[in-house]
Amino acid sequence: MIESHRVVPPEPTPPSRRNTVGCLVCAKATTGGKPYCARHVDQMPYVAQLSARLARRRGRKGDAA
Repeated sequence: MIESHRVVPPEPTPPSRRNTVGCLVCAKATTGGKPYCARHVDQMPYVAQLSARLARRRGRKGDAA
């Protein structure tokens, strides 16, 4: 006789108990361990570098026109 076992997934963690951290700029609560809220995401080093790269590309395209 083959026994079958049903796997029951764990209850999802409510948003209020997820890994809550405060934004480094305004201290507004963030989730998932994020250091910045949506309003201040541009303060992240990676985002600032990416924005600078995009600005340089836009500048080069403007020179070619």
